Amino acid sequence: MADFVLPGGTGRVVEFPGKHKVFALGPDVTLPVASKSKLFALVNIRYLWETGARLKTEGQPLVVTATFPVPSVKLR
Repeated sequence: MADFVLPGGTGRVVEFPGKHKVFALGPDVTLPVASKSKLFALVNIRYLWETGARLKTEGQPLVVTATFPVPSVKLR
């Protein structure tokens, strides 16, 4: 077993070799939401194919996130 300290933390986490790991591959697209003069948000769409999981089910997650700059960013 190998243990390590999390960044910024004081606790210790124990890692069990070969368990609770999963790998994923897939496309990632970031789309701007803007008018001619302002950027209102960035929308990120990510689709993943999981593989190599041990002690965990594999899946195909679709993740959609949005980032909103406050205040909105002026464009040239």
